Amino acid sequence: MALCVLIFITYLRISNMHTHRTKPQLWHQQYEQLVEFEKENGHCRVPGRYPANPKLGMWVKLQREDHKHLQEGKLSPMNNFRMDLLNKIGFEWSVFGAERANSWNIKLAELEVFKKEYGHCDVPQKFEPNRSLGKWVSKQREAYRSYCMWRPSSMTKERLDLLLDIGFRFNVGRGRATRTWDSFFDDLVAFLSEFDHTNVPVSYADDPAFGKWVYQQRLHLHKRLAGKATNGITKKRLDKLESIGFAFHVKEIDQVRKRRSDFGVARGKKPKGSKNDADENENEENASESAGRLSATDVVQPGMLEHV
Repeated sequence: MALCVLIFITYLRISNMHTHRTKPQLWHQQYEQLVEFEKENGHCRVPGRYPANPKLGMWVKLQREDHKHLQEGKLSPMNNFRMDLLNKIGFEWSVFGAERANSWNIKLAELEVFKKEYGHCDVPQKFEPNRSLGKWVSKQREAYRSYCMWRPSSMTKERLDLLLDIGFRFNVGRGRATRTWDSFFDDLVAFLSEFDHTNVPVSYADDPAFGKWVYQQRLHLHKRLAGKATNGITKKRLDKLESIGFAFHVKEIDQVRKRRSDFGVARGKKPKGSKNDADENENEENASESAGRLSATDVVQPGMLEHV
């Protein structure tokens, strides 16, 4: 008799411990909210810290714990009926273990939830509700910069497309000033289309960084022709520049003139034969022979880059 009483008391204690998780009406209420979440987001991976519905995130976590206890033969409120309901909406029972390799997609899902809540994907690194998401977002931008510079990176074309599809911005804050070789090349193509030449001034007022980049491409070729080592440009990139008729040999004084005449900046008139005019002519001759610039004999001919 005493043993029966002890068993009954133990049962009551265990039941009281799980009261908040075993009441059918409460369970179904949370389940219906999860169904709505799945309809809106296409999955059931509710973040543990879900600002829009914190209780739902906690409840989803408990379902995984209860399922684990059931698999281990421990006392659990999870049963086949509940498992069937959750399986019908594609509930994932594990987000670690075999799912660890899919952690990137889980973070992407959390980012999608963040965007629905705040209207953008710029998660602060110290985002209190989910600090790991803020760090993950920062790492995606770092991986993207490495990917664009042909360095080892966790970024892939597939991941890049997924992030772009939800409006992810790769350049924010200081990163906004970070531009890749390909982005500069696209700007050069646009410049060529507008002005019908590639002689971008070194000190191009509209975009100083662009002017310096164009100048550097000529320096890189000059080094390669001279047999010097340079990591600034590859054969593939040289071919891309050649394919659009890039002028690898341009005197600095010509670039200054382009800036003054072709971009709406008037030149001051000087009397012909004046001392200043003569000095300028002498500077023009010296410009092409100055250190670090291609000389007249270095003009790139079609097919010349095949030997670079």
